[in-house]
Amino acid sequence: MRQATAYKIIKIAAVLAVLISLFLLYQHYAKESSRFCNFGKSFSCDIVNKGEYSTVDGVANLALSLVFGANFYLNIPIPNSLISVIVFGFMFFAAHNLQKKKSFLGMREGALLKAMQGIMVASILYAFFLIYIEAAVLYSWCVFCLALDAVMLVMAVAVFSIKR
Repeated sequence: MRQATAYKIIKIAAVLAVLISLFLLYQHYAKESSRFCNFGKSFSCDIVNKGEYSTVDGVANLALSLVFGANFYLNIPIPNSLISVIVFGFMFFAAHNLQKKKSFLGMREGALLKAMQGIMVASILYAFFLIYIEAAVLYSWCVFCLALDAVMLVMAVAVFSIKR
């Protein structure tokens, strides 16, 4: 893949990811149920996006309990979708600056690309754990969350195709 194409893909994917994440963030706090994201118990954005595992503490508490076999009660009620908005906003601006050969947040080209790659690896691992939660804990799928995962995988391929 050409670098110019990779940057375009990253920026388009980042915009899509931010838009999906903003919708999920809005739905996380909405009082009413989502009208077009709930299709019964098996496909329910509300079950996934408003439940115990829709925040960093819910995911962390489950991960810690799976690893250590004890219950944990961290209190970090930051929605996963807010983290996504921040991460994919960063990815957009990082790709834009990398394409223009400019530094971003004090990082030059090599460090910026490594940061983007590290963020993508962490994001994919976190996404796989969220997919595990949907499949094995909640028994319910969030269509928009899965769409976000697909966009993230496309972005990851583009990020790892960039050569310094």
